[in-house]
Amino acid sequence: MREVLQRHLEETGSPDLRVRECRIANTRRRDGSRGTVEYELTLEHRVSGATWDQRVTGATFGGDRTRRAWASLRQADAPADGNGPAPGFPPFAYLPELDLLLQAFPHDYRLPALAELMAGPPADITPTLLAVFGDGAWELAEWRAEPIQYRVDMRAILRLTVRARNCEGASAQRQLYAKIYRDADDCRRAFTVQRAVSERAAEAAASLVAARAIALLDGRRTMVTEALPGTSLSKIVRRGDAVAPPVRAAARAIAQFHQLDIAVPPRSIADETARLREAEVFLAGERPDLAAQVSTIVEAVAAGLADAPMGLIHGDLKPDHVLIDGDRVALIDFDLAAAADPVADVAHLVAFLGKPQERARHRSHEPVDAAAIFVEEYFAHAPPSWRQRLPLYHAMTAIHKAVGLRRRRGVEGEGRLEDVLREAQALLGGDAHTSVPTFKRRMMRTAARAR
Repeated sequence: MREVLQRHLEETGSPDLRVRECRIANTRRRDGSRGTVEYELTLEHRVSGATWDQRVTGATFGGDRTRRAWASLRQADAPADGNGPAPGFPPFAYLPELDLLLQAFPHDYRLPALAELMAGPPADITPTLLAVFGDGAWELAEWRAEPIQYRVDMRAILRLTVRARNCEGASAQRQLYAKIYRDADDCRRAFTVQRAVSERAAEAAASLVAARAIALLDGRRTMVTEALPGTSLSKIVRRGDAVAPPVRAAARAIAQFHQLDIAVPPRSIADETARLREAEVFLAGERPDLAAQVSTIVEAVAAGLADAPMGLIHGDLKPDHVLIDGDRVALIDFDLAAAADPVADVAHLVAFLGKPQERARHRSHEPVDAAAIFVEEYFAHAPPSWRQRLPLYHAMTAIHKAVGLRRRRGVEGEGRLEDVLREAQALLGGDAHTSVPTFKRRMMRTAARAR
């Protein structure tokens, strides 16, 4: 790919640039014809000798959509200047031989607001942003935009540091977050939920807080929120020091969150059950000897969850989305909020908390079962009847885990598959006294390594 990019630069009027290194940082395929790739380039100016790093992404949309996207960018007279020393890498380019749209970060065809906000505050939204400083005539003095999350063609999050001065010479600084969406409806929905959770939490005057929604930049598919102080629950648990108090605080706050009255779209358990049935059919075809065992588990889960109550759920609840600041607990990222069974959130979170972790030998404290602490505290502040559904969600995960193991095949995987199903049956029979099954602990460790 380095040679392809080098040839492209020479053909598009940047012969003084040399691609010294080209590394693939990430790839994502949606199907055989659509996907994205991220490259980390080291560029060198042949004359000055200056070098710099440049992130370049490639996207292909399938069919003739990539070519049409390139045509629309050319029609719109996309900026020709690059992001490094002149002459820089072009913001957009098209490689017909690969049907690949090249994009020099922060340019992204699906997220046009990303490059715009990185460059500086658009004049039309500056008054809205200055309103966070309160009354008085404030003028923008400084704007810094730092990308903290970016998924090509999908979404991005910027940390905005804004400093302003008023007519009396006073200076103040605020930190905000701008989340940029590919889809306008997703952005509006997330903004509505963010605002509602923030308002309801403030009315309850409890430990639960949510960032205040500052602005919906509808035309830019961007939501701006305030920044909240705090340390993620994942960092606290990894450190292993004084874990119990923050885990209990998180459990109480999440129980409060699940009982807020907020209108959100429903997420039907019927869809989950349908996926479970598909998994059952797959496993029965692959392992007929386990068909009866799988069927028993699936029937128990489907029957147990059929009448589960609907409530507010986060939809992607994990320790990274929980911030602890003393007695205050903030939840972030409500993109997948829905009306469903709150216990689904609990099962998802405790999989990440896991069981006691082995600490370094120099640590003097005992390992803490963060998941068990969370479960006990949560159900002390939520309807007790909800607790009986927790094993059902663990068993549901077991079926999907078994499908994954079977698809990977291998002798070791077959043994683990049977262990997973046995553990699921033990959970449903009440014989396993654990907050997190062993297969979920393995999943949690894998996720931690991936981060």
